[in-house]
Amino acid sequence: MAIEEIDLGISPDDGNGDELRVGGAVINSNFAYLESLADNVNIYKYAFVDFDDPLDTAYTTQIADYINNNANGGFTKLGNQNVFIHSTKYVSGNPTDPNNVLSAVTYVWRFDLGKGVWGNGGNAVSFASFSFVGSYQEGAGSTINYDLLTQTSTTVEDVVNASGPYVIPAESVVKFEINLDGEDQVYYYVGETQILIGNGETQVDSSNFILTGDITPSPPSPTDYITQQQLSDSFYDNHAFSKQNNLSDFDYLTDKFYILATAEPNFYFASKKTNDEDFIGSRIHIGLSNAKFDLEQPDTSSVSGYKVWELGVISGAFEEGELYGFQAWFCRKNISEKFDSKTFTYNGTDNTFALPDVAVKVLNVFIGQGVYPDQVPNGEVTQVTVDSSLLFGSGVKVTIQYIKR
Repeated sequence: MAIEEIDLGISPDDGNGDELRVGGAVINSNFAYLESLADNVNIYKYAFVDFDDPLDTAYTTQIADYINNNANGGFTKLGNQNVFIHSTKYVSGNPTDPNNVLSAVTYVWRFDLGKGVWGNGGNAVSFASFSFVGSYQEGAGSTINYDLLTQTSTTVEDVVNASGPYVIPAESVVKFEINLDGEDQVYYYVGETQILIGNGETQVDSSNFILTGDITPSPPSPTDYITQQQLSDSFYDNHAFSKQNNLSDFDYLTDKFYILATAEPNFYFASKKTNDEDFIGSRIHIGLSNAKFDLEQPDTSSVSGYKVWELGVISGAFEEGELYGFQAWFCRKNISEKFDSKTFTYNGTDNTFALPDVAVKVLNVFIGQGVYPDQVPNGEVTQVTVDSSLLFGSGVKVTIQYIKR
């Protein structure tokens, strides 16, 4: 069914609307419908316990203890919801061996009791309250989501350091979801891989995370210069590999992207000048070498037709002519230092506004309280010209947000 409306008639007291009892029935029916929707929303809880056999009642008891005693363990079951308890465990692997990387297995239990307030703050549960459902394994190349639950007055790095531990495999996208002071946030982990982080393991700081603005972010367009609010969650593209003695010897390249090796030995990332992507200020992750690099200004003269960034010496058994995946984050960890915003007052005649810096990308143009994406210029600029028909006369405020060089 859909939400029903009460017939109010045409005017007050005209006798044409629903009678009082009918109107009350409509209200009751609407509330029952809304409750039925809530009844069918699954609840997912994450319990951080260590175990060997998920069928052993000793470990199921740990799950029950977590739900009963942890501040984030309690939940309210309204009706027909399924309540699933997830617990992720480290699976053996060698952190230094790319062929035997760390992975994780997540075990899932279903809560079998009915309506009520359960666990911390409500009715106690026991191992008999759960049935084991199954498991799934995560490792290299996968997307891993960790739920840090609801927290207050803290930071994602502090929560991670005090909980877990969390498996960070190679070549995987790792996301941490958290409700912080009532706001749902998702952080991408961009630190070292093939390690365990968290309580009793490697400790992290804010530089290891990038905040996104969406629970399920979409990969950006290649032409977007994105910020911390946008981030690709998959391999961005493939690069080829080639080796010569000197950069000047690479006069035969045709692919969009390359890792180039020279005799020094040095490695370089090369992007064709005709590509849409602007890698200035971005971060790339070379999958085969499991290495990340922040790209600044490129060399545009050494390799004909390509922008080239020196990476130094990197590992990886690259083979001539083969394609390898890489990730690209079009943002910078210190982007707050590069972001700027300038407000101008229109003088009634000059609709060109000079910026105090070179802008590698203009993000937004505001006129008064409105935002005008069609007034955002492309590419690198030092000034922004706004359509004079939008300026409404002298005294209008124009704000330009941009990333400066």
